[in-house]
Amino acid sequence: QKFPPLDHRRRLSAALWLCLRSRHTLPALALPDLGGREHKLSAWRGNVVIVSFWATWCDPCLAEMPDLKEVHEKYKDRGFAILGVSVDEDGPEAVAAFARENSVPYQLLWAGAKRIAGWDVPGVPSAFLIRPDGSLVRKFYGPKNKMTLGWEIDKILPQ
Repeated sequence: QKFPPLDHRRRLSAALWLCLRSRHTLPALALPDLGGREHKLSAWRGNVVIVSFWATWCDPCLAEMPDLKEVHEKYKDRGFAILGVSVDEDGPEAVAAFARENSVPYQLLWAGAKRIAGWDVPGVPSAFLIRPDGSLVRKFYGPKNKMTLGWEIDKILPQ
């Protein structure tokens, strides 16, 4: 039996339905901050979150940091957070010293060189923009800028 061809509107409607139904939920994430206290991504449920994997030795990571700081300042009081996950091997003390010297205003966590199960991080910088319900909005591989991040965040956060 042949099915009738879908008209343009029905095709778009079906594609939109599939996009809305296929919200990808990220796996659990629990890492220590630079003082050793464990933080879970689930604690930020209800907020828009960027989980940004970076390193102090990564030039593109350092180049995007001023934009991340600006984005943090602009949205922090509107249900938004950045979790910077350091993959530095030198230990959390070295990352803490870097954070103090560079006035990093958002939460930093330390993963070291270990791979985090279920998180597709091919290199740094890599970031994940997450909806308040914990589902993935977008992956970023490579440096991000404040205009792109702001555009994506504005689509999710209530005005």
